[in-house]
Amino acid sequence: MVIKPPGEIDPNMRLLIDVLNNDLKIRTYESCGGHTNPSGRISARPKGEFYVSFANLVVTKEQLNLVRAAISKHNGNIHLEDHHCYWTISGKGVIPDEFAGTLQYMSSIHA
Repeated sequence: MVIKPPGEIDPNMRLLIDVLNNDLKIRTYESCGGHTNPSGRISARPKGEFYVSFANLVVTKEQLNLVRAAISKHNGNIHLEDHHCYWTISGKGVIPDEFAGTLQYMSSIHA
């Protein structure tokens, strides 16, 4: 698992990555905040889309339930995908900071 230093994380993903890693203790390992020209980038998303992935071996049911609860507040624009050995949160038409705020709120009321 490769964890990128903060300077290598897309700027619009930094808050979401911070909330997942530090507040929820979900260790992310890959993300993309969307790019105007995604060609030539590995696993890049177009502008207006994002994703973040984390290994499923290190996440609890409680953490997943919290993520699912936050996702449910975004009208089907964010999805949690199970790839058997890792999970991906992907969004379209949602600003990653907005989802990070929802995660923080859901975490505070479930604490």
